[in-house]
Amino acid sequence: MTAALTLSAQAATGQLTLTRDDGSVSVISNPRDGRCYSLRGAGAARVANDTDSTAFVYMDSGCSGLVSRVDAGETWEKSGTQAADSIVLFQP
Repeated sequence: MTAALTLSAQAATGQLTLTRDDGSVSVISNPRDGRCYSLRGAGAARVANDTDSTAFVYMDSGCSGLVSRVDAGETWEKSGTQAADSIVLFQP
């Protein structure tokens, strides 16, 4: 017997606000659940999760190298020199 993980195509409600290493700000509105958002260019130094989902922040652009879990309503800020290069959200 095998079990399969089914990912929902739902979107989170709210916004992810990304403050980049170069000082620019990007906003992702109603991000899709389970999608890997690769952050091209300057990585994120700060991620504010104003959605109803949990965000996972990764070191690598392909959503690998987990850096942090950022619950709904929380903010992540980098420590040291490693900026985030990708983010994925999952509904709780």
